[in-house]
Amino acid sequence: MRRFLADASHELRTPLTALRGNLDLLRRGAFTDTGDLATALSDMHQTVVRMSRLVQDLLTLTRLEHGSDLVLTPIEVEPVLHEVARAGQLAHDRTITVEVSGKLRVVSDSDALHRVFLNLIDNAAKYSPDDTPIQLRAHTDGQRVAIDVVDQGVGIPTEEQALIFQRFYRRDKMRSPRSTGVGLGLSICQALVGHLGGSIAVRSESGNGCTFIISLPAAHHANQVAG
Repeated sequence: MRRFLADASHELRTPLTALRGNLDLLRRGAFTDTGDLATALSDMHQTVVRMSRLVQDLLTLTRLEHGSDLVLTPIEVEPVLHEVARAGQLAHDRTITVEVSGKLRVVSDSDALHRVFLNLIDNAAKYSPDDTPIQLRAHTDGQRVAIDVVDQGVGIPTEEQALIFQRFYRRDKMRSPRSTGVGLGLSICQALVGHLGGSIAVRSESGNGCTFIISLPAAHHANQVAG
């Protein structure tokens, strides 16, 4: 807990310092050039957006740690994957394909499921070239449904794979200049999937892309509801 609070404080301190510096300059009338003023305002807006996202992520993790209010019901997989694929394509301007083997249903919470896959698509987009697709593939063994999020990016070295779900862990920014997160996205995915009765794993090697595998309980008939 002490480490978590120290990390959270550090992540908030940096954008707050930048925001305060720009506001002080603005208050003193330092931005006399219209272009400089526009740049400063844009920087402050991005800083506030980043802080808001961080606070929301921290609140999400705290709520999950102190009990989940997720509502688990049978959900058809294919429509969810098509929805998140469309959202991901708009957000990242790249091809996202969906492949579902049969009419698969899982016991899950719709909002949580959307958030997990949007986070994973966002992560895949950060670490793979713009001209490569992201694949969403779903299949089942009868008891559980596995949904893979596959990219053709830089991959994850074996020694890092045990660390990527830790809070505030960020991979080397040299591998992705677009990585502007604070290292909570995969932690949230893991927490949400755990509360859904599932598991998340990664299969990758450096330089050869990455596959995140979400495994969830299968829903076998329409009136099945998890408590």
